[in-house]
Amino acid sequence: MIVRSLSMMTIAMCLSLSAHAAPSINDISGCQATLAFIAEKANSLEAKYGATDVETVSAALSTYGAFLQAAHMAPGLSALNGGDVAKTDAMQVQIDQYQNTLKDALAKKYSQPRLFSDHAVMVNNCYAIAPMDEGHTAMMKTALATLIEMAKQD
Repeated sequence: MIVRSLSMMTIAMCLSLSAHAAPSINDISGCQATLAFIAEKANSLEAKYGATDVETVSAALSTYGAFLQAAHMAPGLSALNGGDVAKTDAMQVQIDQYQNTLKDALAKKYSQPRLFSDHAVMVNNCYAIAPMDEGHTAMMKTALATLIEMAKQD
C-alpha cells in the first residue's frame, strides 16, 4: 500500500515537473521563425484583410517574438555558452540563418496569397510552450481570434 502511494506521488511529481519544463532553444527558434513568417505574410496581405486586423496580428506576434528572444532565447544561449558573449553571438547568427530556412519552407508550403487557420494553430502551439503574463495573454487571444477570422474570409 505504501509503495503504491509512493509510486503515484512520484508519477504526479514527474508530470508536474515535465509540465513546467522550460522550452528548448530549438522550440523557441522554430516559434520565432513561425511568428516572423506569419507576421510578414499578414503584412503583405493588408489590402486584402484591412490595416486594423493586420496591425492587431502583427503587433501581437512582434511583441511575442521579442518576449521569446528576451525571456528564453538570449538567456538560454548565454547559459549554453557559459556566458561567453562571442560564442553566444555566433550561435545566434547560426540560429538566425536556420530561422530563415524555416521561413522559406513555410513560404513554399503556404504560397497562396491568404492566411490559413493552420497559422493560428502554430501560434497557439508556441504560446502553449512559452506563454507570457496574463495581460499579454489577452492580447494574444485577440490576435488569434483575429487571425482565425482573417483565415475564414477565404
